[in-house]
Amino acid sequence: MCIHGCIDGCSRRIMWLEVAETNNNPKVVVRYFLECVEKMQGVPRIVRGDCGRENIHIAAAQRFLRNNCDDFRAI
Repeated sequence: MCIHGCIDGCSRRIMWLEVAETNNNPKVVVRYFLECVEKMQGVPRIVRGDCGRENIHIAAAQRFLRNNCDDFRAI
């Protein structure tokens, strides 16, 4: 059993905390991300994560969902 979680960096609110059978399938984690985006009815401005393989699809989803936003600035 693998625990996957996400915490809002500003408010420290737990956005999701889920248990899955695998930690090697990036589709599992991106599903949690997209369900959270739908539930919150908004896309986060910045997403930070470790360099694990499971976060590849979250990065792609974030780029797609924020493609037309003009409030991005390089840090």
